[in-house]
Amino acid sequence: MENVGLKIDVNKLDNVGKIFEDKIKSIAEDIYFIAGEEFNINSPKQLGEVLFEKLHLPHGKKNKTGFSTSVEVLEKLSKDFVIAKDVLEYRAYSKLLSTYINGLKEVKDENDFIHPLYKQALTQTGRLSSVEPNIQNMPVRTETGQVIREAFISRFNNGVILTSDYSQVELRVLAEMSQDPKMIESFNSGID
Repeated sequence: MENVGLKIDVNKLDNVGKIFEDKIKSIAEDIYFIAGEEFNINSPKQLGEVLFEKLHLPHGKKNKTGFSTSVEVLEKLSKDFVIAKDVLEYRAYSKLLSTYINGLKEVKDENDFIHPLYKQALTQTGRLSSVEPNIQNMPVRTETGQVIREAFISRFNNGVILTSDYSQVELRVLAEMSQDPKMIESFNSGID
């Protein structure tokens, strides 16, 4: 899989990237409107000043570098303040654009294949992982994540791509190898 690679549809990535860029610009305009000024949304210092000094939002905890604008702080605020919800959405789309859209295009070869490295001993859990890029970390539960996944295409005409998840495979292998009756019974009865 490393050598042969995974085919990506660069046109699809370009189209999705344009949609994400437009969404980021639109969200930024909403944030600037609420804030009453333009500022660097990616700067925690400037964002903190706008949220907590100018707009006087609660939960403003100052640290050495200024106010905290962590995900936890913004999630608490997003329940009552649209600007906090917008900042979270802005960050989410920005990450999708930089990590997945632009990131995949940066590592593709001349034939539009990416070649992730699969690591067998990188995680402490013993699971297989991938890097450069980490394709196993692609978002799947959101509509935007599904759109990004559609950029992976079959190398064959009219081919399909199969994805699978071996639920609790390590424990299932352990149950089989050890022949532990309680574990086997748990899996057979769907307790899992």
